[in-house]
Amino acid sequence: MQSLRKTPCLEFPPEMFLCHSVRHSRLRTPATLSISASLSLLSSQTETTNPNNPPPRKGRQAVRRLLKLLSTASQQNQNPHLCEILKSLQCSPVTISTSQASTLISSISNPLISFDFYRFLRSLKPVFQPDSILFSSLIKSQLQSVNPHLPKILFYFGEMKKHKVSLSHDDFCCLFCLVVPGYVDIADFFVRELLEKAEFDECAYNYAMSIYAKHGLYKEAILVAERARARSRELTLEFYSCTMDVYGKKEDAGSAMKLFLEMEERGILADERVYRNLLGVLCKAGWVKLCWVILEEMRKVGCRPDERLAMDLLRRFLKEGMVLEAGCFFKEGILKDMKSLAVYAEAMEETKRPWTAFQLVQDLCKSGLDVSGCVYASLIRGCGKIGLIYVAEKIFAGVKSSTSVENRESVYTSMIYVYSRAQMKKSAEIFWNEMESTVGFGGNAEPFLYMMSMYGELGLIEDVLRMFDRWKNSGCCVNIDAYAVLIDALSKSGKLNQARSYLLEMRRSKIHPSSSIYAYIMDGYLQVGLLNHAITMLDEYTMLGLEADELIASSIIKTLIQVGRLSELEFHLDKFMRQGIKISSGKGAILVEMCKDDSCLRKLSELIQ
Repeated sequence: MQSLRKTPCLEFPPEMFLCHSVRHSRLRTPATLSISASLSLLSSQTETTNPNNPPPRKGRQAVRRLLKLLSTASQQNQNPHLCEILKSLQCSPVTISTSQASTLISSISNPLISFDFYRFLRSLKPVFQPDSILFSSLIKSQLQSVNPHLPKILFYFGEMKKHKVSLSHDDFCCLFCLVVPGYVDIADFFVRELLEKAEFDECAYNYAMSIYAKHGLYKEAILVAERARARSRELTLEFYSCTMDVYGKKEDAGSAMKLFLEMEERGILADERVYRNLLGVLCKAGWVKLCWVILEEMRKVGCRPDERLAMDLLRRFLKEGMVLEAGCFFKEGILKDMKSLAVYAEAMEETKRPWTAFQLVQDLCKSGLDVSGCVYASLIRGCGKIGLIYVAEKIFAGVKSSTSVENRESVYTSMIYVYSRAQMKKSAEIFWNEMESTVGFGGNAEPFLYMMSMYGELGLIEDVLRMFDRWKNSGCCVNIDAYAVLIDALSKSGKLNQARSYLLEMRRSKIHPSSSIYAYIMDGYLQVGLLNHAITMLDEYTMLGLEADELIASSIIKTLIQVGRLSELEFHLDKFMRQGIKISSGKGAILVEMCKDDSCLRKLSELIQ
């Protein structure tokens, strides 16, 4: 046997010895034989190349596993390039180049095999000379594992230092995005080792900032920016743009404004991206006057905000009463869609300046913009809220004479709202009839509700009932608001049995009553002195567990004071205080006058605004 082992490999194939050394003799496949043969060849070649440093055992095992796992994969995927590399590894491992080794490491995607394979490659000195491509693949294989092992990454960095190899910008970017946000400590290590100790590369710093900011790691992003400032005074617009993006996402208006002033001091002209980020963060912070100043600066350099930012600024300007500034977005053509114009009209309605908005709308119409009826409806409604009936009529006359206005039913609905709010019964009925005969209701329930509310305020119960029946027969879905208006009107007029019957009808229709409906009926019973019935409604309300508000709270307090249930009154007062419910001074004064218990009076005083 000894003589056989001394025989050259050419005369005695190594497969023969490998077959006998395997535990539980098994049948060898051709693939297994070729791998075994290649290992013997590999051993003889490496001994010839570097006899003092033979391949480590784990290194040889790594080659065996690479050949075994990738041979099948390359055949299945029909990858000729990988097949060629494996063939080289089998026949002549010392001829494997770093790019080929990198391909093998990327294909195997196993950090343990990759690490041992590198140890094998390292034993091929002086033939083997690693480069950045190989180290990038090795580090990437470690980072893509379930739990990246920092000591092995440190080992690769030590090897890079030993061989005087440095990673490129692309390598850094590829590796950095793998560790953020999961492994911030490794990311910080990369910044210190790959950025701080290498030649200054602003693009790499910018990339690190953007990746940190993307994942909400603003503190780390700002630290990278400070490191870049410490290394170079010749920073470009791209750096400031990335830093402004970080402050924008962090919503740090003060730092963003300081950065903008720093750019001005250094003579760096801001671009559209910087301006938009700055405006966005200032807008969110509510620095509206400063936003207008920045907008003026943008105009000087030919920049303008995008539609989304313009909408945010529009709302802010309108909230602060900067009407003329808000209108500039439409005059300059930044905003020109119906949605933004509707927002403007609604905001002008809330700020009680519908006529100013109407003048802007007229100017837009002259420029060729077709304005929807919803915009005019908002303006007419705004006129109704502040009692400008004649202005509402003037706007409606302009809409009626135009043939291009769509959604006319919303304009008629708004006019009915104006007249019903002003309790102008005759005018409201004229518009109701005109709407019914010309444009129809189109499933719109608002005109019915406005008319019922007006009749209820005027005490015209029969008209309320008549309008409610017309609503039910119109095909429009009867909602809870209709029942609330109806039950309120019936309760105020003393028709409490009828109000209770409509409450039952609601339940049969599977419409859940609101707390305000119980408040209306309770007040009705108190008004006619039927305290027991009021208590019954209170018990029913409590059993349902409905949400309380000022209206039901004052009704409950009034009822319990009148029936003398002081302990129950204290319980409800404590409950209302916990819920943060407040009662207006007008209603509160009446309740204070009714309450004679000192303890309850103290708690009641805390609820009154």
